[in-house]
Amino acid sequence: MSAHADEHRREEILWPRVGATVFACVLILGAAGGVFAALKASKKKPPRKEQTATKVGVIVHEVGARAIEPVGAGFGRTRASRRVDVSTIVGGPVASTHADLEDGAILPAGAEAVVIDSHDLDREVERLVAQRDAAAAEQMRLEAQRDPLAARLEAARRLHALETEQVDRIQRLFKIGEEPQRDLDLARVAAVRQEEAIAALESTEAQLGPQILAAAARLAEVESALALARKNRARATIVSPFRGQLAGVDVEAGELLAPRQRLFSLWAIDAVELPIPLPIDEASLLGTPLLGTAPPPAGTGDEAPVVAVETVGGAVTSRTGRLVRFEPVDPDSQTIRAIVRIENRPGEAPLLPGLFCRARFQAPPLDARLVIPAEALQERSRVYACREGRLVVLDVRVVRRVGEWLVVEPAPAADDDAPPGLHPGDRLIVSPLEKVAAGLALEVVAVRGADGAEERR
Repeated sequence: MSAHADEHRREEILWPRVGATVFACVLILGAAGGVFAALKASKKKPPRKEQTATKVGVIVHEVGARAIEPVGAGFGRTRASRRVDVSTIVGGPVASTHADLEDGAILPAGAEAVVIDSHDLDREVERLVAQRDAAAAEQMRLEAQRDPLAARLEAARRLHALETEQVDRIQRLFKIGEEPQRDLDLARVAAVRQEEAIAALESTEAQLGPQILAAAARLAEVESALALARKNRARATIVSPFRGQLAGVDVEAGELLAPRQRLFSLWAIDAVELPIPLPIDEASLLGTPLLGTAPPPAGTGDEAPVVAVETVGGAVTSRTGRLVRFEPVDPDSQTIRAIVRIENRPGEAPLLPGLFCRARFQAPPLDARLVIPAEALQERSRVYACREGRLVVLDVRVVRRVGEWLVVEPAPAADDDAPPGLHPGDRLIVSPLEKVAAGLALEVVAVRGADGAEERR
């Protein structure tokens, strides 16, 4: 009992000591915090800097009125200025072909490309020659009868007149009894027979004319057939109509050809055409009335513009050509093909069909207008200008595009508070901006000239 009471008594005595200890710790921590705060407050703060607006560096282009020389360029593939598909008119076995009759070969003008066996054609000519000679002989025979027949008819008519006079004389004598009835009857019979002879001659003469015409027609028919047979015999030799490059050769020696069968294609290489698709507005700048397919004569006011052409890929070949015409507008791409004709002159390696080329057009200069670089246009109808170090948004109206330049006009102000429209001397921003806001502070770091060169500031 006494041991348990002593332990309980010690616990009651320890609790006050614990409270005092805790209170002392709190006082010590509070004092330390006060000292730290006093030390921090005693330090001097640095002076506060005033904030200034940050300027955005930009590259500008000074607007001015200038005359532009439109320069256009495009790519295309050359094609033959002329192309023909050569076929045979007559049929028959192929006797021989030209030694170079293969795709890609150059065939001279007038060269014998294909020769067809003309044995059957020769026999047809011989047969028609014999018919022609027979028809000519028949016509000559009938014409030889014309003059003698006319003479016989004239003689028969005179004899009939004499017979008629004889009948009249005998009839008068018979009335006075000096001639017998028998003589009168014989005279009348002779006159009737003469009339029959005249009728027969007249019938023969009437038939002779149509017979001669029929013989002449038959002769003309045979002569026409003979001329066609001779032409067909000449057509058995197919010659090159002009100097050109062979393509699609589809014939070989020994082959049996049918009439109208295609043999090969021939592309003229004396000149090639280069079709270049251009936007319609660029094509309109070329400013030449190319209404026909042939280039206007040299030295005239409408002479076709000169175009610089160079091949793309491999060895570069530079040539000059002339714009000769435009093809119809392509409704899908809204472009128009400008056709450039390039002459292959002697002594130069010819430009062949199928080459990929680049053409550069130089159009007549335009009158001085207000122009801006295309990269300065924002949102289709706005530009950003730097006026007095601040960004100004201006509305413009684009009249047309000329290469990398835009011909513009100032748009009318929407209200009285709007800034004045674009005018010469304005500095347009051509460098990208991360943030666009009217009145944004700007700093010009470079001025870009018309030639693209930048002058640093």
